[in-house]
Amino acid sequence: MKKSDRMFPRESWQRTFDKLGTYPYTCGPHPEMTGVVEVSK
Repeated sequence: MKKSDRMFPRESWQRTFDKLGTYPYTCGPHPEMTGVVEVSK
């Protein structure tokens, strides 16, 4: 999966998902910070 550069407050990053599914993510510098993107129809 493509990774973003390090981000700071009020910055954003965009990714396009081509398939439905659940995509977990982890913060690089803070691995205890995690989340999930759910792509649905």
